[in-house]
Amino acid sequence: MAATERKEPRDKAISLCVLCVLSRPMSFCLPLLLLMGFIAAMMWAKARDPFRRVEFSLRTASGGKVRGIAVLQKPVGKHPVVIYLHGAGGSLLGTGNELRQVAELGLAAVGLEYCQTNQDVFDEQFSALHQYLQQQAWAQSNATAWVGFSLGAQRTLSFAVRYPQLQPQLLVRRAGGWVEELNEKFKIKDSKTQDGEPASQPSAFSLQPSSPIHCPVLLIHGERDEVFPVADCKRLAERLRAYGTPVEVRIFSESGHGFVEDRGPVVRALAEYCAARLPLTDYAAVGPRCRLTPAEAQRFNLAMRRAGQHRRELWRAVTASREPERHTVMNVIGGLEDYDLAHISAAQLEACVDRAWQARRKYPWCRAAPLEIFEKFVANPRIYEEPLEQPSFPLLRQLLPRVKYCHNTGEASYAVGAWLYSRMNFRTAPAATESTLRQMMNYQGDCREAAMWYTYLGRQVGVPMRPAYTTWPTLGSSHTFTEVWSMEENQWLAVDGDDQHRRHNTPWVLRIPKSTILSTSGERGGWNAIEEQRWEALTNTISLFYPSGQVTVRVLDREHPAQGQRVVTQVWLKGDVISVLAARTDEHGEARLTLGKSARHPYRILIERAGETDWQWLTVQSNQTYTVTLRMEKTKPFDKSAEPPPIDFSKPKEVE
Repeated sequence: MAATERKEPRDKAISLCVLCVLSRPMSFCLPLLLLMGFIAAMMWAKARDPFRRVEFSLRTASGGKVRGIAVLQKPVGKHPVVIYLHGAGGSLLGTGNELRQVAELGLAAVGLEYCQTNQDVFDEQFSALHQYLQQQAWAQSNATAWVGFSLGAQRTLSFAVRYPQLQPQLLVRRAGGWVEELNEKFKIKDSKTQDGEPASQPSAFSLQPSSPIHCPVLLIHGERDEVFPVADCKRLAERLRAYGTPVEVRIFSESGHGFVEDRGPVVRALAEYCAARLPLTDYAAVGPRCRLTPAEAQRFNLAMRRAGQHRRELWRAVTASREPERHTVMNVIGGLEDYDLAHISAAQLEACVDRAWQARRKYPWCRAAPLEIFEKFVANPRIYEEPLEQPSFPLLRQLLPRVKYCHNTGEASYAVGAWLYSRMNFRTAPAATESTLRQMMNYQGDCREAAMWYTYLGRQVGVPMRPAYTTWPTLGSSHTFTEVWSMEENQWLAVDGDDQHRRHNTPWVLRIPKSTILSTSGERGGWNAIEEQRWEALTNTISLFYPSGQVTVRVLDREHPAQGQRVVTQVWLKGDVISVLAARTDEHGEARLTLGKSARHPYRILIERAGETDWQWLTVQSNQTYTVTLRMEKTKPFDKSAEPPPIDFSKPKEVE
């Protein structure tokens, strides 16, 4: 009632103002209405603008002033900083396009109206800018890159040599030349060889103990540069490399000093170079208070970078939520696929998380689930590979009374299954194309559609579920079912969505031999992983349900560990081989695999590469460990039409 009383005087005041304006003559009202319309249009345009611009004026140590601007892409986080300086004759106003190109990648693009005639004055201005950035909440002052074009490149290089303690994390020079300060640092004279070219290598007596530049350097130059010859660029690269400075040189053969035709692509390339080498923009640090772990914050910030321009929509979901829902929203965003990051709406994301937390507060099986499992397999909007749409399930309300009186995970999962079995018609032949949730509204499908339905409905009532894919090595086919997290047993249990007799407390998984069981991980990368045989993007849970053994594959390249090499496991069936699992070697050259007990033939373990490769047959027994050694320099012919050797569990556990 008090709130209503406070609101009434304000409404009356607004009404009086409107009546006062309308009571005036039309000659008075029309300009005022036009002014109000203009102000409203400006406010609308500002809200739609993807960038925030921060104009500032700095005072130098000698009392001078210098103007600058920072361009930040919304939402504003704590950004790595790229200072972009124009060339001779340029201005701060003329660098707007370049600053926006840099800011599009989530970097804070900063421009400065610097002194173009005096290096000492520039040094004072640049020092003032350095101090200013240290005080800004939107700037990571310890993650900066200096990008200079022409005279801007000259000024920044001279400043870096004069003030080594203020050097950035990256130095990018576009169409820059040699500077006099380097002569003193390298202790060389501007001597010439007999053919008039600069000396290409410093003498043994001229080398200093350290390089004048301590950060990586990117040099971009045009072959036809008429202001600073390309020889200056190559000379600088040789000098810095001689002192151990990492230098990259990119020469554009058809470009001159101004990169007229290549200007846009060049600026984009250098911006991508900076974004790839500077830290991520930290959105978690400036957002609403949320207790993310460092790993969760890194994951969230990486997802926000991948979201591109759609990050504003995702940020709306973050700022509109309160704890603990906000924590879940940020973790869900961190695990979304790239397609989802670019298409999911804030409203849909909020609805998924709110529905999940309502279930967590209401149902004991959801409340007892660990937070990580809850956020990945209850609150996550993605189940498998379906488009993220919001289908309407007209019969969903009939499910809720059935779980209302459930007390544990088994009763809830059985209620979900009973609802599904009574409505869905299962087919034995696979579908020609993948069915989406909306296409399944006719309640028809095979094991894959049943698993998606079952998982979707289970998550609606707070049961943590995830689809699982298994390969039958003796049949050459596969099957999709659902894994359910049990609060009573504190582990995943297998439930078959298309068979009401295969509940989570029955040993149906043991009936048919299995090589692997691959479940969605709740992380990015699982979309289309089965079709593309990217098995390492999924979680192998075969050891939870089926007798299995552990295999360590060691890959050597002339007795040295081969890191990052993909190792593939295959099964042989009727003259063909089927890929069932893969992993990449670590820094020790080792890949670890978990395989079900060999059923009819041994597994084939091989190095993935074109042509012939090294491989070995391996028979796996349950509860045993094996070591297989493969060599990069070795090749072995393979005839898939020939039947493999019989299973022999007495063979050694180390195969080479």
